[in-house]
Amino acid sequence: MLSMDSQIHSNVANWSSLTTNPMKESFLTTSLPGLFKEGRFEEFIPSDNMSREDFSERFDVVVSRLSHIHQLPNMPFPKTPFITSFLQDMVENMLVDSCCHDYRTEVTWYINLLEVLHPTLNVTFCHNDANMNNLLIPSDGTQGNVGTRDDPLAGALLIDYEYAGYNYTAFDFANYFCEMQYDWSLPQNPFFTFNEMWYPTDDRILEIIRFYKSVTPRHNLPSDEVFRDHIKVLSLGSELAWGLWCVTDTPGENVELGEYEAAKWGSYVRKKGQLEPVLRQLGVPPEACP
Repeated sequence: MLSMDSQIHSNVANWSSLTTNPMKESFLTTSLPGLFKEGRFEEFIPSDNMSREDFSERFDVVVSRLSHIHQLPNMPFPKTPFITSFLQDMVENMLVDSCCHDYRTEVTWYINLLEVLHPTLNVTFCHNDANMNNLLIPSDGTQGNVGTRDDPLAGALLIDYEYAGYNYTAFDFANYFCEMQYDWSLPQNPFFTFNEMWYPTDDRILEIIRFYKSVTPRHNLPSDEVFRDHIKVLSLGSELAWGLWCVTDTPGENVELGEYEAAKWGSYVRKKGQLEPVLRQLGVPPEACP
């Protein structure tokens, strides 16, 4: 299968190969038979995407894949947190005529906030783009020594490592939870349904954090409650980043992405409006709060 990458991220083919190879050894992704400057050839496996319900309910599958990535040792990637450099790159390459929102002001404020919190945030190697379209269920219900016919979801493959890199561990969870708000099975434009009520509750987030810690040796995370608050902060970064991606990496006339960008921006604004109590709990000084 042929995949083409954007000019902004022309080096992602090499990044993808560096992450894919160790994941393939554990039967957790597809292989990359060929790489070239503008993209890559990926192994084709007959498969289905996860449903929105499975993506949300089977957090054991999704989080186990993320845990494996987080434990990859000494990956040859920049150690600067992905979310910071990604937002800066996106703003620099933003298609101004395609955007009616003040991303520059928001990115400046958000990066300053992350600088305040940086000493308390755990950094690991991350996937950075966990969504239901990046999890494949092999059609025969098996994949290496992972899947079973009784539980096809156990053989799920996490694909697309274009954006993999070192990042705040909380971002992988934040991105996962934000993507729970989307169902990409709509057959007509804009091809997704958005519902903020699908974002997990605090109790559900704590349940997922505890599961992650149980399958991740030497995770070095703070208390469950503090890590939950870190996830809420990084959820703003996820909404901001992929909203910007819609007006940077792709043509503005794409209706699907235009509506996706609008959903991301609206969700970012609402989450930011609810953030002040979380920041106070984390000890962020008032001048850095919204």
